[in-house]
Amino acid sequence: MTKCGEQQETKNKHPYNPNTDMRMKHLWKILPVFFLAICGCDDNTGTLGAGMMPDEDNITVKTNTLEVTTRSILADSVYARTSTAYIGKYTDPDFGVFEADFLTQFNCTDNLVINEAPDSLVISNYASLNLFYEKNDFYGDSLNVHQIKVYELNRDLETDDKEYCYTSIDPQDFYNEEDLLASKFYSIRNMAINDSTWNEQDQPSVNVMLPESFFNKIITLNKEHPEYFENSETFIDNVFKGIYVKHESGEGSVLYLSAISLNLISVQYMTDENGWIQRDENNQPRTDSVSVATLASFTSTREVIQANRFQNSERLKQLAEETGHTYLKTPAGIFTEATLPIDDITAGEYANDTINSVQLSFTAYNQTGSNNNTAFQIPKPEQILLVRKKDMYTFFEKSELTDNITSYTTTLQNNNEYKFDNINNLVNACIQDRENGEKEDPDWTEKNPDWNKIVLIPVNITTTTSSSTTTIVNIEHDLRLTSAKLVGGPDGEALKLYVAYTTFN
Repeated sequence: MTKCGEQQETKNKHPYNPNTDMRMKHLWKILPVFFLAICGCDDNTGTLGAGMMPDEDNITVKTNTLEVTTRSILADSVYARTSTAYIGKYTDPDFGVFEADFLTQFNCTDNLVINEAPDSLVISNYASLNLFYEKNDFYGDSLNVHQIKVYELNRDLETDDKEYCYTSIDPQDFYNEEDLLASKFYSIRNMAINDSTWNEQDQPSVNVMLPESFFNKIITLNKEHPEYFENSETFIDNVFKGIYVKHESGEGSVLYLSAISLNLISVQYMTDENGWIQRDENNQPRTDSVSVATLASFTSTREVIQANRFQNSERLKQLAEETGHTYLKTPAGIFTEATLPIDDITAGEYANDTINSVQLSFTAYNQTGSNNNTAFQIPKPEQILLVRKKDMYTFFEKSELTDNITSYTTTLQNNNEYKFDNINNLVNACIQDRENGEKEDPDWTEKNPDWNKIVLIPVNITTTTSSSTTTIVNIEHDLRLTSAKLVGGPDGEALKLYVAYTTFN
């Protein structure tokens, strides 16, 4: 896996000087007034807090406006432990080709026993792979036809290096071409059914018929080796390691799958109250009295591994090298990196001041280039994570939540801004890291070039509400197609960082 972005170096010019306890004991006097100043300010912070401090306290509020440089960095691959699978291919006029497919294991009910019907009642047996989705949960043209192929895995997805967690996973490591189970053509809007039937479906699905030999394999093992069905782990190790669903052909849409199930199906004659097959006047089994029984169902859940593989074209690399702006592009596409001017924040007359507020906004252009002229415009990401660059991988690997110290989230506003009202804790954390590091090693800053860098990453945020209190419970990479072109870039308009200080005279 390639880490995103090349490192840059920023040397320390102005060491951080903390305030004395004598100054800090007066801070309680100004906090309510300063809070009102922050809450009442507009986008023009040039006079933030001016004239609001009592003269007798000898306390002064200062403001400073600094420039922040940004650049685009390739994501290349992202951590993606999710229960949503992605399949399809789409070519965007701005961002080029994106293609998705996936690998997954299946969960097995503990101590599963599969009960079969008597042979005399069975018409046919088969296995069915069902890929479920919400009707509006896709991107692109729902009428376009795609082809998928389903392969059986020959190797456990769980590996020591956790390759399966990242979207750069190589399916070639887990299957052989000769282990093909089935092939299927599909369109998201199933044209084989009428509108009324389609509208009645809560969750449509792409249904793939698997061979009867696959059905028989699982039935036989369940009879002969019930210990293989003790739990999901024994099932995966001894019975079925999972599938690779490969996008084989087709263009124009990407489907977001909400659930995946593998079912063993038996089509049987129905019987009367005495257990006899229901027959017609010619003593033939009634064709209108047939039942379809699900003997066993295996599902892809968060308890087992599901791995998405994403491929983006070289076009993303070209876009990331543009210098007049930056981009956000998902999934696993482009992030925006910003370098905080820490030296300037603590320089000169501000060296001994207390940093009370640091405000930073990222502005998106209304639309993205030639994508305006297409029928399917990629939406902007709604939720954004701001995190220190040194934590951009571990944050997701450890399933962390924002702490408003080294990580923050925000939502796209109506004015196309991603606004972070106060990241002063992050600035102070950067300052403290450098101070502690240089005590141990004078070359610490050069050895840690990302110490003052942050990264913007589109995310999906899951919340829960209790007693009118909303709590974030999960943050993960946004794996849907989104994009935004942002003001900034090495040669573009510099972003403004607004800093408010308090000075004790």
